[in-house]
Amino acid sequence: VYSMLSPVILVIIGAEIKLVPNFFRTLIVLLGPGLVAGAIYFRIFGIQSLKRGKWIICCMTLFASIIFLSSIKNINTELTRESLKFFIGYCLFGFCLGIISNMSIVRSKRFNLIWIVFITGFLIYAIYDQWPVINQRFYLTGIKNHLIVNNAQIGFLFYFFALCVLFKLHSSMKIIERIAIIILLIACSIIGFYTGSRTAFFGFLISFVLYLFYYSHVMLMKIYPIILVCFIFVFSFVLLLTVNKSIKTRYVKTFEDVKNITRNLMSNDSITDNVDIRLRIWKDALDKFKTNPALGSGFGISYHDKISGLTWVHPHNIILEILTEIGIVGFCIFLILFGFIFIKSYLILNTIARADRMTFFFYPLSLLFIFLFSLLHTDLSTEYFKWYFAGIIAGFDTGG
Repeated sequence: VYSMLSPVILVIIGAEIKLVPNFFRTLIVLLGPGLVAGAIYFRIFGIQSLKRGKWIICCMTLFASIIFLSSIKNINTELTRESLKFFIGYCLFGFCLGIISNMSIVRSKRFNLIWIVFITGFLIYAIYDQWPVINQRFYLTGIKNHLIVNNAQIGFLFYFFALCVLFKLHSSMKIIERIAIIILLIACSIIGFYTGSRTAFFGFLISFVLYLFYYSHVMLMKIYPIILVCFIFVFSFVLLLTVNKSIKTRYVKTFEDVKNITRNLMSNDSITDNVDIRLRIWKDALDKFKTNPALGSGFGISYHDKISGLTWVHPHNIILEILTEIGIVGFCIFLILFGFIFIKSYLILNTIARADRMTFFFYPLSLLFIFLFSLLHTDLSTEYFKWYFAGIIAGFDTGG
C-alpha cells in the first residue's frame, strides 16, 4: 500500500514544504518501507510471481529496451535525461513492485480496505486545506523539467478514489457501512467534478457504466447499483446550480471544442489559434512522427505550439507520444504488452470464483480508466499508476 501511495505522498509533502520532486527525492520516497516490503514479498513469493507473468515481463523488458535505445539519440539534452530517470523511478520500479506484491483475492480485499482509510483521510485534508485551490482552479506550476501538479491530475486522483470506493460497495453488507461508502463516493465525485477535469470526468463515467454492466451480470441484475447511479446524477444536477460559473462553462465548452477539432481535422487549412491547444501540439507531434515513423524521434523530446510559442514536455496523448518518440516498432510492442495484460485479466476472471470476480475486476477497470485519462493527459515517463496495476495483473496469484 505504501508503494502504491508513495507518489501521492511525495506530491503532498512537496506542496506543503515547497519541495519540487526530482529523481533522487522520488526514488528515496519509493525506496522507503516499500523496498522492505518488496524484499520480503520477493523472498517469499517473487519467483512464483515472475513465472506467472513471464510473457508480460518479456514484453516489458523489450519495451524498456526500446525506450533506452531511443534515449541515446537525445541523451545530451536535460529533458531526455530527466525523462529517462523518471521512467526508471516511476514506470519500471512501479511495474516491479506491482509484480512482487503477489496480489491475490484475499490480499486485494485487505488492500481495498486500507485504501478506504487513506481516501477518507485524504478527503478530509483536501476539503480542509485545499478546497479554495480546487474550487478556483488554481494551478500549482513547477520548475521546468519537473513534475507539474494541476487540477487535471487532482481530478484524476479523486475520480480514481471514487472508483476504489465503488468497488468497496459490492462487498459492504451492513446498511450503515453502505451509506458511509455512498457518501464517500459522492464526496470524491464532487471534488473531482469541481476540479473541472473533463477527461477524468468522462473517463470515470465510461468506467462507471462498465462497472454497472459487469456488476449486473455477476450479481444477477440486482437493482441497487442502478439506483445509486441515478442518485449521483440527480445530486450532480442539483449541484450544478451552485457550481462556479467558470467550471460550468468549461464542461459546456467540451462539445464546442470537439466540434472545432473535428472541423479543423477535416479541413485542409492550417490549424488556427481558436482550437484547443492540444490539437496544435498534436500537429507538431505528427510532423515529428513523419520524419522517422519506424523508430521515432527519440525518447524525451519536446513539443512546440507555433502559434503561442510555448514548449511542452509531452503531447498530452499517450498514443501520439509513443509513436513520435519510439515509432511504430515501439508502439507495436506496447500494444502487444497490454494485449497480454488484458488477455491475462480475462483468463483470471474466468479462473477465480464468481463471487470474487468483482474484487479482481477493480484492477483491469482501473487500468482502463488510466488509459482513457492518458489520451489527453499525462507523460509516459511518470505514469506510475498504470505500470503498478499492470505489474499487479502480471503477478496476480489466483490460488491465494
